[in-house]
Amino acid sequence: MNEMEKIRIVAQFLYEHNYETTLKSLLNESGTEFVAESMVHKTGELELILDEHYLQKNKTKSPLTLFDRFPKGDKLRHILPSRVLWRIEDMTCGKNVIVSRLRQDGTLFVAASDALLYKVNLGVELDKVAPDILTTIDKEMPLNEPLIKPLTPIPTTYNIHKGAILSIDIHPCHPDIIVSSSMDRSVAICDTSLYPEDTNLIKQIFRDHVKYVVGVKWSPSGAYFASVGYDSELNVYFGSISATYDTNFKKVFHETHKGAIEGIAFARHKDLLATCCRDDFLIHLYQMAVPPDGSDDTFSGGVSKVAEINLNSLGDDFISMTPMYVSFSPDDKHILVSTDRDRLIILSVEGGEVVATLYGASSDGFSQPKNSWHESSAYIYGTSQDNTVCVWEVVSQKIVSKLNGHKGRIRDLQIVSYQERQLMITGAFDATVCIWC
Repeated sequence: MNEMEKIRIVAQFLYEHNYETTLKSLLNESGTEFVAESMVHKTGELELILDEHYLQKNKTKSPLTLFDRFPKGDKLRHILPSRVLWRIEDMTCGKNVIVSRLRQDGTLFVAASDALLYKVNLGVELDKVAPDILTTIDKEMPLNEPLIKPLTPIPTTYNIHKGAILSIDIHPCHPDIIVSSSMDRSVAICDTSLYPEDTNLIKQIFRDHVKYVVGVKWSPSGAYFASVGYDSELNVYFGSISATYDTNFKKVFHETHKGAIEGIAFARHKDLLATCCRDDFLIHLYQMAVPPDGSDDTFSGGVSKVAEINLNSLGDDFISMTPMYVSFSPDDKHILVSTDRDRLIILSVEGGEVVATLYGASSDGFSQPKNSWHESSAYIYGTSQDNTVCVWEVVSQKIVSKLNGHKGRIRDLQIVSYQERQLMITGAFDATVCIWC
């Protein structure tokens, strides 16, 4: 590596970490130029070089490269969600958006700081959008301007909890059934096919947490759901849903973590659960038991801890960052972890090693970062504290786009398949929800 390349890498590090005075001194003394907008290099290059150096010294790397694990994204760039299709501004009456989830039939659920759950069906509007809309738009239109005039839907409003709703999840087999968690320390199962005033709206409510319940997820089979909270508790429930949408879930497992639990995710194709918490350097994996053949009526569920994956490349127990959010890749072979230290980490589920580290998004201990995989596994989306969404190509570890659509902190991010399109849904503290195409 020549001298100019070394200076470029150090300058890039200083720019990415906002060391403006030091960067100016470096450029003045070296007589070099650095234009951030023209960067085509991977973000966090200096950190990556140092990480790989220490990894090479202390640990044998997996023979599989990123090119072996993930597809290249060259042929997919033109279909990535990258433009604001709709900006929904009045759905929550000006309240900050905490959760935004789009169901595959086009029904949008939004939870805001007023403790209400909002529901509106956008399917009719989405169906009006031509599949080739991105090839017919005005090329001079600013990237952050909606392609379609702002929507002002009139939502159905549900009053389920007494505190702000922090998480919701849609049942994989019964899409009208949702599970929600709240600041009021409760978890509720509801039938959203009913009117808000229906006395049978709330099917079950659970009060097993003593602090905020920050996350709740259904398993892919729908036989389990899990909740996590700032009381450091993981609770897993097992049960069933009848043809009339009556539910019968009971707690079958709980475990106390070292700190407040921040992240929870189920694999996409199997009942494998991942969690992460503060004051810890591990991702915890749990396997849900499958009912034996012919004994469904007597099976009462079961959970076992199967693995712990170290976030540190060197395999040590030093807590250098907090894992804040986790998600499984589309093939369930990898876990993506957003941290509070300006980086995302990709872990191998089977091998338990760090596969890649992605830099360029800003985050700290007060952030609530979110991430999501593109269905191709070639790209990753992650929120940043500058109110943008960063898009990385996995094999190159480069940021290929930074998406601007919000004026406030982004609190939720989802990539969802709608018919033949991949859409991205974001909700933010500017009281808006954006649908990207």
